[in-house]
Amino acid sequence: MTPATEDGHAARGRDERGVTLAGYYETWLRDHPVGAHTKECYLGILRAALLPELGDTALADIDVPTVKDFLRKMEEAGCTNASVAKTKTVLSALMQTASETPDIPVAFNPVRGVRIGGTRPNGAPPSARLSSPSCSPSCPSTIVCWPAPSRPPRFARRRPRASGTTTSW
Repeated sequence: MTPATEDGHAARGRDERGVTLAGYYETWLRDHPVGAHTKECYLGILRAALLPELGDTALADIDVPTVKDFLRKMEEAGCTNASVAKTKTVLSALMQTASETPDIPVAFNPVRGVRIGGTRPNGAPPSARLSSPSCSPSCPSTIVCWPAPSRPPRFARRRPRASGTTTSW
């Protein structure tokens, strides 16, 4: 195996099996067509959840059972469905790009089609969980990207109709 760097990840992002997640994520994030805030959120998710668990894993070795096991561990650690879903989204986007890159031996996106659980830890309603910056003490995902301020409901934004016309609602 290639010697590890000071942060514990394989040197130059490669080991005997090929490019590791830790070696690929910076290139992927730099070239991924999303806005600056989204990239910040993705980087937070990568550093908090994905790199500690899968950073030293070769992209070619990340398969469906690995993804399911990783997401199940997050759920068991008490992460909210939102944290698990965001982490899954980032991993899926990264693996999709890797599968489309000719020099990376990833045949398909192993995250695609993997389903995550549907219950919230501790039975908390969605609004109560959104206000908490960390899911639980054992959850690795401590970086939270807060949603944009909510807009008024769609029906409240409608323009008034011209006088003399009737509405169907």
